Amino acid sequence: MANPVLTEVRTKKLIKDGPFQDGASTYAVTLTRGAVVSSLLVYALVALPGTFYGWRLLTPATPTTHVNTAALWLSLIVAFITAMVISFKPHLAKGLGWFYAALEGFVIGAVSGAYNAVYPGIVLEAAGATTTTALVVWFLYGSGVVKVTNKVTRIIFLSTIGAMGFYFVAILTRLFGGPDMLNSASPLGILISLVLCTIATANLLVDFDRVDEAIAAKMPKDSSWYFAFGLFVTLVWMYLEILRLLGKARR
Repeated sequence: MANPVLTEVRTKKLIKDGPFQDGASTYAVTLTRGAVVSSLLVYALVALPGTFYGWRLLTPATPTTHVNTAALWLSLIVAFITAMVISFKPHLAKGLGWFYAALEGFVIGAVSGAYNAVYPGIVLEAAGATTTTALVVWFLYGSGVVKVTNKVTRIIFLSTIGAMGFYFVAILTRLFGGPDMLNSASPLGILISLVLCTIATANLLVDFDRVDEAIAAKMPKDSSWYFAFGLFVTLVWMYLEILRLLGKARR
């Protein structure tokens, strides 16, 4: 249990009694890694238009910056609500997942554009680092170098809960005029970003393990949208934290 979408309890419940189940013990077309990757690529393609739009809309020197910032926060809130709905209603991932991907695409574009305006080239660095990290984690998991045991899963889960709690406290502190704990470029701020990047990356290990559990249970191919959605959530989190870390390192 780590990714708030692909939790251990929720995955086992899906395997046991639905909502993808139809009463049969086997399916003509079952879940595969290829199906999950294909669904993940579809989400990425759906996110692209929103990314370009967000990049162009939210620029540091426009008169409507306050309006655009409001649009960014609105997108974040709606995306969070959508993710929660999909988490509790996994069969909606195929439809709502596209909507979530479009919203997150806008958020990624807006944040990336703002960072790139201050630190030219940083977006390519963050994208490259995210891709490389994901591939390394996949290799370590697939080769068996790192095994996702119950103990490892518990550690990642507790770390993730701690990260979510930190985000909540940091946002509230900032809203009430306190220090910006998320974006501070102090040694402590950089250390916090390193920890958050590590936790986000570790979630990929558990996500991969959840996918393999579902494949072993011969879940239907349509469930690929839900598992791809969970991976998409983790990858977006990884990218944004890596981007934040690189921004701090450049100051």
